[in-house]
Amino acid sequence: MEFNTSYFLSSRFEKQKRGHGYLSSSAAWRISEEAFFEPLKTVVPNLKLRFSYGSLGNANIGSYDYIPIMSVSQSGFSLDGNLVNLTSAPAPKSDNFTWETVESFNLGLDFSLFNSKFNTTLDVFRRDTKDMLANYRSLPSVFGASVPKENIASLRTKGWELNVNWNDSFTLLDDRFMYGVYFNVSDYMSQITDYYNPTNYLADYYVGQTIGEIWGLTTLGYFLTDEEAKKSAVLSSSSTSRVYASAGTIKFEDKNNDGVISWGDRTLDNPGDYRVIGNETPRYQFGLTLNGAWKGFDMNVFFNGVGKRDIYPGAEAVNFWGPYNRKYQVMTKHVIENRWTPENPNAYFPKPQGYIALGGNDLGQPQTKYMQNAAYIRLKNFSFGYSLPHDLVKKIKLNSLRFFVSGQNLWEYTKLHFSLDPEGLMKDPDANQGSVGLGTAYPIQRVYSFGAQIQF
Repeated sequence: MEFNTSYFLSSRFEKQKRGHGYLSSSAAWRISEEAFFEPLKTVVPNLKLRFSYGSLGNANIGSYDYIPIMSVSQSGFSLDGNLVNLTSAPAPKSDNFTWETVESFNLGLDFSLFNSKFNTTLDVFRRDTKDMLANYRSLPSVFGASVPKENIASLRTKGWELNVNWNDSFTLLDDRFMYGVYFNVSDYMSQITDYYNPTNYLADYYVGQTIGEIWGLTTLGYFLTDEEAKKSAVLSSSSTSRVYASAGTIKFEDKNNDGVISWGDRTLDNPGDYRVIGNETPRYQFGLTLNGAWKGFDMNVFFNGVGKRDIYPGAEAVNFWGPYNRKYQVMTKHVIENRWTPENPNAYFPKPQGYIALGGNDLGQPQTKYMQNAAYIRLKNFSFGYSLPHDLVKKIKLNSLRFFVSGQNLWEYTKLHFSLDPEGLMKDPDANQGSVGLGTAYPIQRVYSFGAQIQF
């Protein structure tokens, strides 16, 4: 058993709120060392049960976030021929601004089998973030400023992690072949457990919200005729939706049958035609390592990936949308081959037209048709080497000499469409609220290398 306590001070908070104390403890029971377990040790040489609790503070914020700061800038006006500097009123700050507290509970189990060739570690955890810094609930625009952050929310994360490995060797052609298999997988989900949002307004946190959820529309397909488009519900958020609605443009489901596609009151009770259609949280993240060594040869292979993740391409995912992103973008090959025409009514993309950066238009709305499955598996690293025999290396006055070839990011499998890379996705700061809004970064590069490792 172990106990420890700590006390932190940080200048990132006002003087009377700079200090906070925390407590942690852990306990473990080596069951395999008990006398009653002795008959089983030939099968299970190691069995250990673990429990831990810990609380820590989080002060990962700006150095002066608690201080109202008056910004200075240069105006576009001049006095006596000189441009004038001006000072702006500071953004509001809250008195309720101090440490976040993170409490973690962990239950673990370690065990080995088959003379410790097979080893497993399983952990189940719960993490509660209390006094979480979050934006104060949305206020009417007459407030005149952005709402300040306060220690106003609580978040609960539940998850688990499993590590399994097997190490063994056997005789192959009068030499030992040694090999190992290592596999790990983990999962977690986070949910808001406390936040003052009496109307459950969806642009803010709300109690019960699952972090990463994507609110969007249900896509029914395309309008079949111009007449159908003119009579059907279209987006209320875009003044151009009715003008451009025609055969081959997006048709959404009017879930509440009010004749318009909208957010309704944008509350949990009345979200209009929007529903949760996915979640951007990476689920079931895994890694697999295979290695072996025989007669001086060695090999190591590492795969990693994500078992479940949803994304909606952001407005700036140009390599996905092509000319739908902006009317002057290049007409990409995958759009040419997959766009709607009267002869190709079941195409992946709608009728080509200028959607003007997608913003409030049809394709800018997270929707079921273009929701992407970002699960993937990737051959992250591969290396193969050969070490010269020790007797031969000694003759040239070296301790060891190994030649190798290796590669990174050599292969991947994903169901993402049109050159999107599952590891090369970044948050789009201009994404619509309630959508993951992912843009794209530079793609992951393939790297090949070879060399020698020399030890004198």
